[in-house]
Amino acid sequence: MTVTIQIEGMGQVQAALRKYGKAAVDAIGKDVKAVAFDINLSVQKEIRKKGKGVTYHRIAGDDGLMRVYAGSFSANGPNKIVAVFKSDGKANLSPTHTSSAPGDAPSTDTGGLISSMYFKQDTKMSATIGSRLAYAYYLEYGTKKIAPRPVWQPETIKGQVKLNERVLKTLERLAK
Repeated sequence: MTVTIQIEGMGQVQAALRKYGKAAVDAIGKDVKAVAFDINLSVQKEIRKKGKGVTYHRIAGDDGLMRVYAGSFSANGPNKIVAVFKSDGKANLSPTHTSSAPGDAPSTDTGGLISSMYFKQDTKMSATIGSRLAYAYYLEYGTKKIAPRPVWQPETIKGQVKLNERVLKTLERLAK
């Protein structure tokens, strides 16, 4: 999963680059880098929010199996069992996890999605933000069985507005 930001109004920017040279390239490059970094942090912040979906309870059994129940606990015990698996290597799972609701950003559980994220400035005028995990794409856009949990696209759209504002201010500052 990757998203890229780019400057709108490149004609005006290119004219400024010709007029102001390296100073403009460096200043706008800093704008691109700062906004891309902010988008990356915003995506992480959204993923860290508590989910509004189903709450899952994980209960390890004496038989070496982890049982996962969905929903609230009642007076009679846990609700509906949804998964059973060997608990070997699953020590990083919390006892409970509330998933994200469809349409909301994914809700972190193990931290794998956040730790897979990266940000890089490809050139002075472009940057890429993404995740190294294949399932990030499926969370963003959904599948036949999973509704989308968009986070990169909405945050990139907000960041694009910020980038345009920053570049405009930079151009105004260079023109003085």
